[in-house]
Amino acid sequence: MAQNPNNLIMGPAQVYLGAFGTSTEPADAAVNLAPAASGGWTEVGLTDGGVSMTITPKFTDFNADQIVDTPGTRLTSRTIVVATTMSEVTLANLANALNSTVGATGANFATFEPNFGQFASQLPYAAVILDGWAPSTSGQNFRRRVILRKTMQTSKVDLNYAKDKQLGLSVTWQAYFVSNTVAPYHLVDQVS
Repeated sequence: MAQNPNNLIMGPAQVYLGAFGTSTEPADAAVNLAPAASGGWTEVGLTDGGVSMTITPKFTDFNADQIVDTPGTRLTSRTIVVATTMSEVTLANLANALNSTVGATGANFATFEPNFGQFASQLPYAAVILDGWAPSTSGQNFRRRVILRKTMQTSKVDLNYAKDKQLGLSVTWQAYFVSNTVAPYHLVDQVS
């Protein structure tokens, strides 16, 4: 492959959340358009520190008494996570960070309570979309979309109010198995 500086990428990504199984995935051809709110997607707003997607495979080696070299390996597990800090510390984002929903709202208030009681362990899964930049052989601004179809926010949530620090919600969405016919994530690049 010839070297091409147009394949270098730098820039932020937008993060959108939707309900697992009910949010409509945007068509691949719509990669350069924001996901429709009518499809069940909501942008989380500003983030701080970037948005990272990490895929961690685990391999288990074969062994044999008769040979000294490892004869092969198999992929035995894979962890897929997306991590960021949501800078907009709204009740909606707090609810998303705690795998819940906003409660009652009124003319001058909104409420939130965590899942509790007998259903506290039955949290809803979410879908996550990352819209970032893709390489472009022509130097144009092309988009890359990553769709994680079934996720759960699995990191601790801190509300640390300090005089000299910006408050943010650190989140890590872990992706999970969907089915034998649906991949846990899907990537699409704009190419023209």
